[in-house]
Amino acid sequence: MAKPPGYSKEGNRIRFQRRIPEDVRHAFNGKDWIRFSLDFPTEREAKRSALAWYVIYEEEFAEIRYETEFGKRLAPDTVTKKPLSEYTPAEMQALIKPVSEGLNRSQHTAIATGTASFNELAANHAKLDTAVRDVLRGQGSEYLGVLIQLFLMSRGIRYDTKDPSFKRFLFECARDHRTHVLIPNARRLDGEDVEPPPLPSMGVGLLIPMPDGLTLGAVIARYIETLPENHYKRKLALCLTLLREVVGASLLVKDLKQTHIRDFLLTVCELPSDWGKRFKEKRVPLAELLEEADSEGLSETTYKDSYKATLTKFLNRALRDYGDQGFPVLTADYEYTGSQQAARDKQRHLEELELVRLFEGAEFAAIAVDPAQEHRYWLPIIGLYTGARPREICQLNPQCDWGVVGEVWFLTFDENTPAGDGVIKSIKTGEKRFVPLHPELVRLGLPEYLARLRDTGADRLFPSYRVKGGNPYLVAGAEFSELLRTVGLYDSQTKGAKVTGMYVFRKTFATYGDEQDINVAPFVGHRNTGKTITEKHYITRPKEMPWLFERFAALDFSVKIPIRAWLHSPLVECSGAYAITPL
Repeated sequence: MAKPPGYSKEGNRIRFQRRIPEDVRHAFNGKDWIRFSLDFPTEREAKRSALAWYVIYEEEFAEIRYETEFGKRLAPDTVTKKPLSEYTPAEMQALIKPVSEGLNRSQHTAIATGTASFNELAANHAKLDTAVRDVLRGQGSEYLGVLIQLFLMSRGIRYDTKDPSFKRFLFECARDHRTHVLIPNARRLDGEDVEPPPLPSMGVGLLIPMPDGLTLGAVIARYIETLPENHYKRKLALCLTLLREVVGASLLVKDLKQTHIRDFLLTVCELPSDWGKRFKEKRVPLAELLEEADSEGLSETTYKDSYKATLTKFLNRALRDYGDQGFPVLTADYEYTGSQQAARDKQRHLEELELVRLFEGAEFAAIAVDPAQEHRYWLPIIGLYTGARPREICQLNPQCDWGVVGEVWFLTFDENTPAGDGVIKSIKTGEKRFVPLHPELVRLGLPEYLARLRDTGADRLFPSYRVKGGNPYLVAGAEFSELLRTVGLYDSQTKGAKVTGMYVFRKTFATYGDEQDINVAPFVGHRNTGKTITEKHYITRPKEMPWLFERFAALDFSVKIPIRAWLHSPLVECSGAYAITPL
């Protein structure tokens, strides 16, 4: 089942959330959002409940708007219906019985025509049976309660879930379902032929009203739901969330025009570079963000890679999937119109004297002699001697992401190997790569550190750092930036040549490799779009580790990193309690 509107899942937390339109917020004490947990046995049931609540609140919003305009709570075609509180027990039974009989007939028809499998029928039966039993033994049932609310709304019957009449109706519905649905359904599932009740003169049942056409918000929600769980999903979702805000979630796709796309991309070019964080976390309105004339805007590269390219993929996919429902042929081919022609937050490499200040200074020496700071010791060193992305380093799993071939130790960067607890692995290119350990990493004892983590059962390279939102680097990165401030290297002001975090090592690794005529391209993990046809399709044997090792073993950064003083030589330790064995 596709992700319905209102459904939200973050980790293991599933909840309903619905943004309250501005014109009806007065009826909700000015609140912006409706949020509550969806506690269901399966994700599919939670999605159905989210859809039900979405419809309920859409009806609620419509009634509030009508009341605001005409001074009445109900729409004109329902004002003559009496509320549920005025229904007699006999009238309640008259409402309930056709519903129960309809469910009875539905199962009989599904079995007779073979339109549903036994597993599907049994699962639906078990779900309804649980809901009914909960009500009859006084525990209540959110699932059955939601269906009843949808039914009452479809019939135009006013109700109050806190009123005794609603609870009575819920109880009577459970009783009737027990007699006229669950008992005959159970007999059919046991192999008996149970005749269904006769058809009524008018069809009745639990109706879920849906919009007359497909909306942009629904298409965006379904598209985001299909995206794989990696860091790209966050970027794509942010772009499409902005599209939904600018164009409107309720806009029918058949009414979506090229001008909407053009205006959206023009809006993107005027946004400050940090708009996403401020909009999402601090709830700063888009209008206010667009008025900031002095803020640093999005760069041309960010516009092309994170917005134009994202929107192009979305428009093409939506046309393929929903073209027969009115989604038009559209293009995102608009040039960048902002003022930031280059990435102004780009970081540079560290010079030799800066590397000496960082790694040979008193601050890092204190880290090297403190066993409790081993994670702070290894993070920048591995970054310097591998050129890997910080997140790729932090997500390494000591149980599987390293090994030895002959005498060459290596790290494996692969998003398909097992991830640590709470970690969502992500490799930017999606391609597996091996990076041999530089001789300096071996001298400092990295193989010993990895073996010790493996033997203790650790599934992350730095267990001391907390994982945040599936990313094991966020907390570690913030700590390293503080170290740069402490040693006086932090620079957030020099546009295009900043020193603010771990990415300086990636730049340092590549820069020094180029200066020393050492090809480090196979190790940094850039997407190689310049490969020839022969390289892409005809070279099928990967380069072996010893050959790769020779490519950059001589790389020199002219810095003497202190060995961990609280350990003996790592080569000695390897033969002791923490002996290393090849993976």
